[in-house]
Amino acid sequence: MTFATWNLLFTGMVSSILLLNVVQWGIYRERIYGLYTLYMLAWLVYFSLRIDEINNHVSANIWYFVRATAPILAYFVYFDFADTLIKLQSRLPGLFRLFRVAKGIILAYLILMGVLCFGIADRHDTLYDTAHTVMRLLMVGLATYGIIKIRQLNGVVPRYVALGSAYILVGGIASMVLSMTNHSIGKPQPFLTAPLTYLEFGILAELICFTLVLGYRQRRGLSRVLLLSSDSPESANATSANRLKLNWLPKNYNNRCRPCK
Repeated sequence: MTFATWNLLFTGMVSSILLLNVVQWGIYRERIYGLYTLYMLAWLVYFSLRIDEINNHVSANIWYFVRATAPILAYFVYFDFADTLIKLQSRLPGLFRLFRVAKGIILAYLILMGVLCFGIADRHDTLYDTAHTVMRLLMVGLATYGIIKIRQLNGVVPRYVALGSAYILVGGIASMVLSMTNHSIGKPQPFLTAPLTYLEFGILAELICFTLVLGYRQRRGLSRVLLLSSDSPESANATSANRLKLNWLPKNYNNRCRPCK
């Protein structure tokens, strides 16, 4: 199987998860589902341009801009997603502040890439490649530190977030290393030798972890609602009323109601 075929399968799988999340977003109306949707859309746009039928209708400037910015935009959304899911601002304030600084750097990077790809006639390939490499290395370092800090938190949700983030980190590093050593980029390749395959493996594993943890979060929230409703004053009053009714029954009520043999 070639990478082109595998990439079609990958985009189809991510699209299925995306549609499921959109339905959940419409049902629950929570911000976290919107962030998760944007996160998946960033990756879908990035890998959709690797499909020949789409790539043939996209200009070189757009292709280079998406190549450099879509994964970084995914990280930008991920910072808010992780904060909403784990409450980083209260549980890990240092990491939260670091993420905010990283978001400012990403915005400056996006402006730079926009200028290089659309603002000037001739794209400066050296500056483009240097900025792209530096930003990828910065995200790898930040992701490694963030995973270590999140993993130190107690609970199922931080554990799954750290695990999913570790999957995409390993896949991204493998893809980056292979892209530097692979000399047949641009030619049809078996999917196991294509550098981006391992990034896609990491993304799929991460999305599975995130989808599971969102389902767990929703079930836990429902359990809390049911527990609170069972402890509410209305429920307590209804229980007390039933007990009072039973106290008014005659003592030999059970004997009276016992059927004759």
